[in-house]
Amino acid sequence: MLVKITEAQPGDAKDILDYLKLVGGQTDHLLFDSGGVAFTLEEEIHFIKTMAENHNAALLVAKANDEIIGIASIQGMGSKRTNHRANAAISVKKAYWHQGVGTNLMSKTIAFARQSPLLEVIELEVRTDNTAAIKLYEKLGFKTYATHPDFMRVDNASYAVYRMRLPLKGGN
Repeated sequence: MLVKITEAQPGDAKDILDYLKLVGGQTDHLLFDSGGVAFTLEEEIHFIKTMAENHNAALLVAKANDEIIGIASIQGMGSKRTNHRANAAISVKKAYWHQGVGTNLMSKTIAFARQSPLLEVIELEVRTDNTAAIKLYEKLGFKTYATHPDFMRVDNASYAVYRMRLPLKGGN
């Protein structure tokens, strides 16, 4: 399977919104469900353009045969006091789990961050019961630094997340 990872383009907006609805219904580990995200097509196009213009942000899409099979995002925090930190997020279609797509997407995300003159650390949150994702992040050097209890509720059940981080330039 040939997977191509590129920065999202405005023309990807509809496919991204459709993808988010699909993956939101495939797992309870994401912050959204099968309703996807609350963006209109115009808002998604604007978001993609804004990400592309921000040197501390990227929205990456993984495609196989022109089908979006994974998405990763990284966004530096905007404050002058916190712009050395970035938040990352990733998702992969269930049919492509355990095939290296997540590893490749996250590796490209880390490579993007390492090229930034400002970014010093990537942070993310992962549900404590998402063992596959935790193993992926640990394999790439992320370390857990905190647990946030009662972070998410799915069908009236409460779930905790680990907060994980990856220093980019030495440091902790």
